[in-house]
Amino acid sequence: MSIEIDKIQVLNTIKEYYKFKTDYEFAEYLGIRPTTLSSWYGRNTLNWDTIFAKCVEMDYNLLIKGLTMQTKTHPPVYDKSALEMIRDLSAENAMLKRDLDELQKLFHHKHK
Repeated sequence: MSIEIDKIQVLNTIKEYYKFKTDYEFAEYLGIRPTTLSSWYGRNTLNWDTIFAKCVEMDYNLLIKGLTMQTKTHPPVYDKSALEMIRDLSAENAMLKRDLDELQKLFHHKHK
């Protein structure tokens, strides 16, 4: 059993993600000729090596599944379950709240 990936959707998603206005800009970024990109669109094909080499800040799992993409740095994408993500974010929120409380105490102490 194989999974059919709509390569045109993948290409359009990448183009939209990087905000390229033209296929020429997009092809130039990928390091290919515009005619090659046109061929990819026309044949519903692409070169995954080129995509992976050029689109390093994209989450490939989300790209392939056709979901909304995120960068690896903002917001982070984890290879964890949703519950693990919630735990991590809750811990991070608690730490940030403690930091905020400390800063507020310092600020109020300094301005008395």
